[in-house]
Amino acid sequence: MKGITFLDRLLRWKQSQVYVLEGKLCMKIMQKVPMVEHLGEKTRELLGETFYWPKMKEDIEHYVRTCVKCQSTKSIHKKKFGLYKPLPIPSSSFESVLMDFMTCLPKWQGVNAIFVVVDRFSKLTKFALT
Repeated sequence: MKGITFLDRLLRWKQSQVYVLEGKLCMKIMQKVPMVEHLGEKTRELLGETFYWPKMKEDIEHYVRTCVKCQSTKSIHKKKFGLYKPLPIPSSSFESVLMDFMTCLPKWQGVNAIFVVVDRFSKLTKFALT
């Protein structure tokens, strides 16, 4: 083939990229990319300038997904939540209540949790030991 030069376990391809034959070498190359570049698309662009191997895209995506440092420093791109909508104001007692458990309390007479019920209209509070 025209434009391909054989090197030790590498092929020079099109005079600009190195064709990598060995899978372990691909992993070492990905590990050498600076940490700030572990963003999937940028990593592919950066490595694609110099290297090529079969399934390069899949390998880089898998590496970025499984890299602990990448996942701990990556920002989350989610749609921002809308404004909070207030609950409707109740018009009578016990029309709307809030319930919660207070748990992990020190054990006292075999009890280590409290069930709390609060009436939103009158603010009347009831407690039950559980």
